[in-house]
Amino acid sequence: MLKHHLLIALRTLRRRPGFAALSVVGLAVGFACCLLIARFVADELGYDRAFEGRGVYRLVSNIQQSGDAEAQHYGAVGWPYGRIVEETVPEVEAAVYLRAVPDLPITHAGEHLYEDIVWAEADFFETFPVALAEGDPATALASPFSVVLSDSLARRLYGEARALGRTLVLNDSLGFTVTGVVARSSPKLHVAFDLLASFGTLQALWGPEVFDGRMDGGWLDVNVVTYLRLRRGANAEAVARKVRDLPAEQAGEQLREWGSTYHLGLQPAEDVYLHAAGYGNDLGPQGDAGRLRLLAAIGAFILLLAAINFVNLATARAGERAKEVGVRKTVGSGRGLLVRQFLAESVLVAALALVVAAVLVAAALGLFNSLVGKAYSLADLAAPPFVLGALGATALVGALAGLYPALVLASFRPAEVLKGSFSTGRRGTALRRGLVVVQFAVSVVLVVATLVVLAQLRHMQRQDLGFAGDQVLVVNAWRSPGQERALQTDALKQALGTHAGVRSVSATYAVPGGDGWPGQIAFPEGWPEGESLVVEYFPVDADYVRTLGLELVAGRDFDAALQTDDDEALLINEATARAAGRTPQEAVGKRFPSPGSSKPEGVVVGVVKDYHHHGLQEAIRPAMYGINPASLGLFALRFDPAQTAAVRAHAEAVWERFFPGYAFRAEFLDEAFAAQYEAERRLARTFAVFAGLAVFVACLGLFGLAAYVTAQRTKEVGVRKVLGASVASLVALLSKDFVVLVLVSFGVAVPVAWLLMQRWLDGFAYPAALGAGPFVLAGLLALAVALVAVGVHALRAATADPVQSLRYE
Repeated sequence: MLKHHLLIALRTLRRRPGFAALSVVGLAVGFACCLLIARFVADELGYDRAFEGRGVYRLVSNIQQSGDAEAQHYGAVGWPYGRIVEETVPEVEAAVYLRAVPDLPITHAGEHLYEDIVWAEADFFETFPVALAEGDPATALASPFSVVLSDSLARRLYGEARALGRTLVLNDSLGFTVTGVVARSSPKLHVAFDLLASFGTLQALWGPEVFDGRMDGGWLDVNVVTYLRLRRGANAEAVARKVRDLPAEQAGEQLREWGSTYHLGLQPAEDVYLHAAGYGNDLGPQGDAGRLRLLAAIGAFILLLAAINFVNLATARAGERAKEVGVRKTVGSGRGLLVRQFLAESVLVAALALVVAAVLVAAALGLFNSLVGKAYSLADLAAPPFVLGALGATALVGALAGLYPALVLASFRPAEVLKGSFSTGRRGTALRRGLVVVQFAVSVVLVVATLVVLAQLRHMQRQDLGFAGDQVLVVNAWRSPGQERALQTDALKQALGTHAGVRSVSATYAVPGGDGWPGQIAFPEGWPEGESLVVEYFPVDADYVRTLGLELVAGRDFDAALQTDDDEALLINEATARAAGRTPQEAVGKRFPSPGSSKPEGVVVGVVKDYHHHGLQEAIRPAMYGINPASLGLFALRFDPAQTAAVRAHAEAVWERFFPGYAFRAEFLDEAFAAQYEAERRLARTFAVFAGLAVFVACLGLFGLAAYVTAQRTKEVGVRKVLGASVASLVALLSKDFVVLVLVSFGVAVPVAWLLMQRWLDGFAYPAALGAGPFVLAGLLALAVALVAVGVHALRAATADPVQSLRYE
């Protein structure tokens, strides 16, 4: 019976190849989009799934200063809290400390490799679902100077040879013993590393005095990522209540002195990757649940548009197949048999569409990878579970899309059909019109979204940033030997400035686009005791303002000739002065004490005009700048634009002289700053691609529907032409109904698009104005493509020989 259904379905498709092609191509585009997006969604949802049921939670910090309106959120906590919780909360089985290791080189075979390194405590493998291919997880991180390698790093270093027991040199002189290699099949986690170093190494390197000092008194030193493993059956909400006020209980006096309110919280480990909720992730990748939902919705909508095409074309042709249904029922075919026949046709179309979709996926995989920032291969899409899922989804979509047309066709009464009194009725026409409205409404929303995202991107790129970012080359020295860099900072700076094309050089911790030391506490002079605000502190040198082209609005710049400037001079921005309740002029000369020894501590000598150190996604926040030679790793060179290549070559030559064997890294400041908008650029490209596909799919359906409607009115067109109707009036007559549908869809789409995009723009500190332009352009585009799709058939019918038209049946 199935073979019989399929043979009839193939014959039916061959009789009307044009309509079949429109249905297949539309569904193929929808399937291709869904296949690619499903691969991405499955990949993102796969992160941290192995944590489910293990009772692992991350301790997080919520800290608010008395002078700030909002709390600051951190994915790390003070050093002692994990130990206190482990010892005092019965529901907690263990606390595990982790910490990222910034820019620590691995020396191997004469090369300096920089990999992702994490310090981890010995209990790591009990808490995290990571398996070892080599080594004992119980002892792998128990001793100082022990390391566990990822499978990929072990193969890069040692090939297929056994890595266990080998010695690995870090930071040029520290010998570590390889005590484990992670299994290749370990699950994807938000904690990502190439090398896992034992936490006990920190104690050996720092010495007991420093290490124990942090463990005993680092209540507000929020720099260690702590995970709790709860006992089986423990209530996480009860644990959260017990740990919430632990900072006030243990360091209440210090918190009051600092003007801080500090609460701890719990976050399930399985939520960290996609739902960091403002806490971030310092130990690996971080996804975006909103972006994931957006892509999934876009894929579903495009598949919906394709299914609508199929339903529209199938129901529009119902009249053509009425006699077939009448004859079949007359000779004994039951309603159930007919429904199965038409569903078989629908599933066959879906199967053909899946084959075409596979070709489209192979062609578009590179483009999709660039949109989502991944590197999927065809092998990822050919995995058996994914293929089986695609086949099942195809059958389901084919059945669902074909169900309504099948029920409509199977419901025809043979007596009416065979007498010639059959009519498809108004209900079918109304449904088709409604579906066209849905198609174009979705298309208009996507087009508007594309235009708004592009407008916001242009708005951010055209804003005056407040600093001179062009003609600045930034040499990144963070990945050089730390002790040598600290000793040679002045010499390296002088050497970089010897080229005639270099106008000034500044050594700094961060340049615009990079983070300083966020979350630092400062006490503005004159404030009541125990009141403070949070600033971002930037260690710089005396040439920072001049090299970056910043503007002073009060006071003076740093003076390298003044020893007192090295010791205690501070620059602040206008935002800091405002937060302290002072004008820039009033802020000069005021002291800003800080609780930390290396944090913003000193007297304000000048106020810098506010500039955008970070992207325009966020508001300018209070910032301080202090001379801090021990914390400088970037060298900004302002140069003559006529000597760009020469200056870069000079910088590279100087680098080779100071740090032979270490890779030279440099970038232009304006390009590096613009990289902060990569998320918006990707979003704009994503919307543009999928909006184009949505419009294309909608036009396919409209094209087929217009062909059918025009064919139905062939005799009417012939009569009107004989009676003197012009070609223009006939084209207008045939196009009018479709134009009305597009206008209705525009009316439906505008409020939806307005609400969605206004909500998106609200996430920016400096949003572009949401004007009428994107909506007008989207409406005109929808109208234009609809007129083209319909006009082709309308013009053909209007210019046809009326004699042939009057013969048409």
